[in-house]
Amino acid sequence: MKIDGIGGPRKPGQAPTPEPAPRARGGRPQERAQGDRVELSKQTRRIAQLVGRAMELPEVRRGEIEALRRAIAEGRYLIDADRLAHAILEFEDGLLP
Repeated sequence: MKIDGIGGPRKPGQAPTPEPAPRARGGRPQERAQGDRVELSKQTRRIAQLVGRAMELPEVRRGEIEALRRAIAEGRYLIDADRLAHAILEFEDGLLP
């Protein structure tokens, strides 16, 4: 005899006993769903939207990044503090719903 842990012992060549359908509250078998369904939160949908937009951006060019790093290191890159502050404020305004 072979024991497989489902439906108890069975004889060689005998098919396992099918499991009963799960029961909902009230004792009736649950109906099987026709298809899977997933609902995403607003935040998850927003993240997916932003990821999609990021994927559409052109690839970053390493040469341009290296040139910018050199300019910063050599003191040739000047930062306009007013322009930077304005950009930060606009960015933060965009974060709120």
